Amino acid sequence: MSEAPNQIPDLSLKEQKELLAELLSRKSSQLFPLSLAQQRLWFLDQLEPGNPAYNVPFGLRLRGKLDLDALRSSVQKIVRRHEILRTTFRLEGANPVQVVAADSVIEIPVVDLTAMPGGNRESGAHQIATAEARIPFDLVAGPLLRLKLIRLSAEEHILVCVMHHIVCDGWSLGIFTRELAALYDHHGSGQSSSLASLPIQYGDYATWQQKWIAGDFLADQIQYWKQRLAGMAGYLDLPADRVRPPEQTYDGASQTIVVPTRLIRDLTMLGRTRQATLFMVMLAVFKVLLHSYSTAQDILVGVPVAGRNRVELEDLIGFFVNTIVLRTTLSGDPQFSDLLLEVREVTLSAFAHIDVPFEKLVEELNPPRTLSYNPVFQVMFSAIKAGRFPQFGNVVASSYVIMSGTSAFDLSIDFIEDANDRWWLKVEYNTTLFDYGRMARMLRDYLTLLGAIAAQPKLRLSELVALIQAEGTARVFDVDNVLRVLAYRKELWRSSILKDLPELTAHIRATWENRETNESYYKLLRISKSGDKVKSMSASA
Repeated sequence: MSEAPNQIPDLSLKEQKELLAELLSRKSSQLFPLSLAQQRLWFLDQLEPGNPAYNVPFGLRLRGKLDLDALRSSVQKIVRRHEILRTTFRLEGANPVQVVAADSVIEIPVVDLTAMPGGNRESGAHQIATAEARIPFDLVAGPLLRLKLIRLSAEEHILVCVMHHIVCDGWSLGIFTRELAALYDHHGSGQSSSLASLPIQYGDYATWQQKWIAGDFLADQIQYWKQRLAGMAGYLDLPADRVRPPEQTYDGASQTIVVPTRLIRDLTMLGRTRQATLFMVMLAVFKVLLHSYSTAQDILVGVPVAGRNRVELEDLIGFFVNTIVLRTTLSGDPQFSDLLLEVREVTLSAFAHIDVPFEKLVEELNPPRTLSYNPVFQVMFSAIKAGRFPQFGNVVASSYVIMSGTSAFDLSIDFIEDANDRWWLKVEYNTTLFDYGRMARMLRDYLTLLGAIAAQPKLRLSELVALIQAEGTARVFDVDNVLRVLAYRKELWRSSILKDLPELTAHIRATWENRETNESYYKLLRISKSGDKVKSMSASA
């Protein structure tokens, strides 16, 4: 208190007014209830404190002359603007509560790698970012936002940001980036930021949700989900490389593969002929893939939805994302075109009932619970469209991918469109269960199915399964199958997909030079309906 009067005369008149307004408006810590999604993460943190599986890392590569003071000031303004970034959690009696601090200072330590040889800086940055992503948060002590700046050169930096999922979601990362760019751009201009004031804060939303859930507003939607998921299997038994442990682990890894643009165009056109979106097509093919690996007919997949169905929530950082469960029964050996229609109807119906929080749904369904795997579903599927990065003044920003080394589910597939209109398939998987080779093969099998379906959408489920199964019970990825399935021009395999499959490149290119083989792969499109499995081309040639 005694230092404040000595500081004020050193401020400009405008700064003194801003400080006075802040001091007058400053409140003591505020308490709010937790949203249902936050309650689940609080409970999981009590079971396993400091689990990094729910750390949300993201990075920005910044090229240009960076103003570090402007960056720090901009981050601090975002923290003041969004109460959730000043929030910690504690027990109040028997119930956890959100504690919103009046202020919170977020430091941005700088790690300078310019003394390292140029060729080693990127790997050094990767190691630092990966380690940062795995440092646990303390939900009680906070803060739940952490930043670190890695200097590669005088005009190239990597900003590493990590938040705990209990205070953010994927949508929030976009808000944080846009506001950071806007505030950085305005720093030192003497003008006020163009950011609109926030009408509510996350604590207000959590309070409203608790009252809303207590009423009868969701009765019809809850009944819909009870009927839709009645008699569900609740567990998808995918072939694994190791026995599932009695308690779920969260160690994970990821792999990414590019999807050729031509294939995307063909799948999009296929969807339009059935009034289905590309998302629905990709999901339907994914369900065929899961069926072929597990032989299960009752396939349940979790799909994230934004959970921001009110305009007041669109610009608010916080944990709003909800999960819906899309259930499809793959029985009767349908043609893919018919399966796609079913997936379309299931998806449209589910999206008309997205207001029930997943946590509430689990409570109502009361499925058998185990510490070994997630309830209701263990596999996630999502579609992500990456926006173009805003300008940070004279600094050019781009995405910097940070691998967290964790996986909250057995398996997650992200279907990603990047800022350059390229499409990617990313698989994140639990490394306690699955090895790298099995997941690499799954991605390639996914591509095999996508190509076959784009060429022949009336192939039956059994015929599609035969494409990615070897004779007997062993499962292999057969290059010849791909050559027979993907009835596309040579440039499909000359695309960047080959960069992800270097071990297959020589075989594929050599096969394309063999005219007899090149012609015979069309035989796939006339698969015998007698139920015979597809024989390898080497045997039929």
